[in-house]
Amino acid sequence: MKVKWEDYDDAVRALWTGRQTAAERALLHGKADTGTRGTVTSGKHLDPLQALIAAQFEPLLALGAEIGHSMQLPLPGYYRKSRNWDVVVLLDGQLVAAVEAKSMSGSFGNNLNNRVEEAIGSAADIWRAYQDGLLGQVQPWIGWVYVLESRDGPGGSNHIVQEQVQPIFPSDPFFANLTYMQRARASAVRLVHENLYNAACIIASRKDDGIEDEPDPLISTHNLTASIAARVTYFETLYKARTRPPSR
Repeated sequence: MKVKWEDYDDAVRALWTGRQTAAERALLHGKADTGTRGTVTSGKHLDPLQALIAAQFEPLLALGAEIGHSMQLPLPGYYRKSRNWDVVVLLDGQLVAAVEAKSMSGSFGNNLNNRVEEAIGSAADIWRAYQDGLLGQVQPWIGWVYVLESRDGPGGSNHIVQEQVQPIFPSDPFFANLTYMQRARASAVRLVHENLYNAACIIASRKDDGIEDEPDPLISTHNLTASIAARVTYFETLYKARTRPPSR
């Protein structure tokens, strides 16, 4: 499937629609979750984005691949028994790819720290599981996609963070005078640079709108698409080489 920027934009717009539908459904059943929790407890608002990512691996179906998304997809871990991933691609007993897709709206300080810690832990767990031979012999491709609400004003994701309590030791200047949005992008860049993820993507979006901007090409939808395409080409080339008749 050839994916365009507009396809990601449509998926992000659908995310906001899905969040609102989940909140309305919660109220209808008398479950008025506090804050924005009611908009995400259904777990379905990211389905369009997950489906778009999964569709990019469809050329591997011709090789016998299995592609799963938007369901319970547990992969074995090393530091814990298993963990669910949002998109999983399998081929011939190998883990081709695993992708985590998340979104965040509100409570940016606590939520961002939690998401980054979760991303680090999930990556460490799956890579150690691969090293222990639990995921096949071919090194998997791991992706992290994060849709972050773009919000102005104090406490918003575009507001420069004013630390209430200073760390005991000086913080890395890399994170100085950044907004929560910029911190998310900085963290994503480091997750890729340190090889915890093969590709990471931070998508900024105004509520009920599409993609606002993608200032860093290294963590953009364009880079994500290119990285997935390279993974697909790798396996297509690998399997063509395996089925080629021996030379005489």
